[in-house]
Amino acid sequence: MVFGILAIQSPDRPIVTIEMTETEMTIGRGADNHIVLADSQASRHHAKFICDDTGVRIVDLGSANGTFVNDDRLRSNQPVQLNDGDHLRIGQTLLIFNRKPGGVRKKAEPEPPGDIDLAVGGDVIRGAPAEPKEAVGPIPPWGND
Repeated sequence: MVFGILAIQSPDRPIVTIEMTETEMTIGRGADNHIVLADSQASRHHAKFICDDTGVRIVDLGSANGTFVNDDRLRSNQPVQLNDGDHLRIGQTLLIFNRKPGGVRKKAEPEPPGDIDLAVGGDVIRGAPAEPKEAVGPIPPWGND
């Protein structure tokens, strides 16, 4: 069952659209999330979507930089119902939620080998550097995750 659609826009990257087919889907920087973001401002386990016949809710999991729905910062661990057209922001990543699945592909179109931008489940969407570049200096801590 498709509970909704997410259009995901990372900075300087094409929009990626995914179907929400799981009853619970996590999103964040960590590789163990259902939706993995290549966004240094996202926490490792930033938020989760709870999906059922009544709709889709999002829960901020205590992220350092917050989760925003229509420019309102969510309280940690408080589910918020999503409505058609809601705009979400996690770090520098923008997401648009739509309850109607019409005409959305589940996997990204294959692209030539190169850079990785976003991983959704087992699917990899290309765009950001796949291998880390040489470090220029220390990496600043990103919150409490």
